[in-house]
Amino acid sequence: MNIIFDIGFNRGEFSFVALKKYPMAKIVGVDANPIFNNISLPDNITYLNRLVSSSDNEIKKFFIDPNQDGISTASEEFIKSSRFKKGSKYLGENSSAWTHELSVPTITLDTMINLFGNPDFIKIDVEGYENEVLSGLSIKTGIICFEWHEEMLDIAIQCLDKLISLGYSSCGIIGYIENKNETEILTHSDQGDPYLEEPEKYVSIDEMKNELLRVCDSSRRINYGMCFVK
Repeated sequence: MNIIFDIGFNRGEFSFVALKKYPMAKIVGVDANPIFNNISLPDNITYLNRLVSSSDNEIKKFFIDPNQDGISTASEEFIKSSRFKKGSKYLGENSSAWTHELSVPTITLDTMINLFGNPDFIKIDVEGYENEVLSGLSIKTGIICFEWHEEMLDIAIQCLDKLISLGYSSCGIIGYIENKNETEILTHSDQGDPYLEEPEKYVSIDEMKNELLRVCDSSRRINYGMCFVK
């Protein structure tokens, strides 16, 4: 891989794993949290303190949980409806508090492609804001990998519909699947979202949408993972 976009850079964990696997790659990492401006990065990682969204040069709200910056988000629906608010079998209710609010300038994937080139791989981990990110993409590019949560499955379905409209056709999912014995299509991983580990099986996007709807239960708020689309 030559160019990788890391949307939802956080502290760079994904990018550093990607560099170990693809040491010659150029990575563009983007995060709306300005605290990561001071991280020391290798020369082949370019960092942008922006919110990747559906349009350029807007100012949008971004909400930070200071105790768990990895679940910071621009999605107010995620704050209201996710497992971190409503709880689950493994989490208590109100386990997070997005107490810090920022105003952050936006950038689109289209603009990033114009600035940095056509990526071979785009990773999107933005806590419920995935569809807004993909709404700023107007062409089929490399592999796209985005996070999904079963309590917000409608967002994953919207993302898949968007990618179909761009010409993508096949999909695989790897993640933590509580009811893993009920599916032969989804790949279970105890890690939930292992970096750059692809699913064992790819099917058509429509077949994957139907499988997600069959396997997931929004009231359970447990299943989640990464969706790979080609």
